[in-house]
Amino acid sequence: MYPAVTALVALAALTGAQSTSTIDVDAIVVPAPSEVFVLPVVYVTAENAPAVTATTLTGTATASSDPLATNVFDSKGDVAVALSSASVLATATTPDLSKRAATCVPQPSGIAYSSVPDSAAGFVADTYYNSQAVLASVPTGWVQSFAGINASNSADKYMGFSLLTSYDPKACMDKCTAVSGCNSVNIYFERDPSTSVDASCSNPPSVVNVKCVLWGGVVATANANNFGQLRGDFQVLIAGSAGYMKSAFAAALAAQPSATSSLPSTATDAADNVYNIYASSDSTQGSYTNAQALTSYKDCMDFCDNDSKCNAWTYVGGTNGVGSGSCWLKSKLGSPSPAGANVVSGSKNGKVTTTYSTTDPTSTPFYIKISRSGTSADNKYIFISSANGQSKLVSNPADATKFVVNQRNNYMLAQTGSAAGLAFALGPTTSATSPLYFAKQGVAAQSYFSCAVQPNGDAACSVNGVGIAGTVCAADNYSSIQLITGGWPSSCLWVLWSFISA
Repeated sequence: MYPAVTALVALAALTGAQSTSTIDVDAIVVPAPSEVFVLPVVYVTAENAPAVTATTLTGTATASSDPLATNVFDSKGDVAVALSSASVLATATTPDLSKRAATCVPQPSGIAYSSVPDSAAGFVADTYYNSQAVLASVPTGWVQSFAGINASNSADKYMGFSLLTSYDPKACMDKCTAVSGCNSVNIYFERDPSTSVDASCSNPPSVVNVKCVLWGGVVATANANNFGQLRGDFQVLIAGSAGYMKSAFAAALAAQPSATSSLPSTATDAADNVYNIYASSDSTQGSYTNAQALTSYKDCMDFCDNDSKCNAWTYVGGTNGVGSGSCWLKSKLGSPSPAGANVVSGSKNGKVTTTYSTTDPTSTPFYIKISRSGTSADNKYIFISSANGQSKLVSNPADATKFVVNQRNNYMLAQTGSAAGLAFALGPTTSATSPLYFAKQGVAAQSYFSCAVQPNGDAACSVNGVGIAGTVCAADNYSSIQLITGGWPSSCLWVLWSFISA
């Protein structure tokens, strides 16, 4: 193992809360971060320009990741891999600035301390930073959630940040107290470039800044997931990170009830998708997008159904998953992790594999009548002769199959005959037309019809959101119905289906 990597592990042993408060900080459950939030590193964008440090410190501060970061470290392992390169672990010397041009814009000079040697490995091996965090006292009215780690937070409700002239947790807390809605702070040392990083200055000398970041949500080890980043050849790293919360805020969170006993272990949505439900749980998998839930965590299932990349989600909103909130969509669940009562996660677990109960609400039974085809099929009714989709047309409605629409999912079901209880599905063939087909509801491989009655009595049906039309074709002397979903065969004629009350 490389010496610098060993030092990184050793520094982790310095972590520990110094608060004498009776609040059980460990009882506070918090969502694991959905993604890494990287505060900007470059503050000056032009020569002689004023420093920009996002010190607006208002509730409208925008959380935006650093667009110039080429690689973000979201674990200690990322840092260890970066430090293991020969170029980084070599004995450090002052970087060559012979190519410096006007593009190498000077940045804030940082605090009056620097690591020797001036390298990423030298910064990691320096115990000064984490010792400052561990030894800092905790003012009255605040509780410490962690101290002396090598990562900053990606918490909820970002409220701005500023640079401090020294490592002063009390000064950082005072900034939070002055901002309405601020409940937590994260203070840390950050290894930053002394100039802008560009083609002429890809790895400039470093400076050390002290950042004070304000948050409205929980700051805890669970959402401390930003271990640094690469900017060109320069490694931005974090050390001496400490988190603090207002005591009243932390006490309320520690007493927060769990939602575990009030939610089912599985839930089925209107599309028959089954989700495993994890109450009071986030997951270790990051999200790729989010959507707004209007009523409850169940909205997240609908969003996930409509996104082919989605296999899991995390809802953050109201207690027990009820109320408006955010749905964080994920490609997989990862591992469930403890969170507050306002957090619910779910993962797909297939579809319902049994038919619905006969007590499910359905429409009034109806026959399907053919019209407007311009053939001898006009004014005929559909009769399903077998469950595998064989059909024929009959003149007498008494000989026809009765149908209903399941009002839970709008699937069209046969009510009589050998296909009774089965749902209309797209046929198993791959041709442009497909014969009527029936299958047990909830079989994942099937594409079911969702149908509705139009004001004129005609049926409007779709499969997977794509409209379908009925046809009669010369191939079988226009005697049976096929569903067209692609190109229109010249030998087929369009028909309208009308729902005629049985």
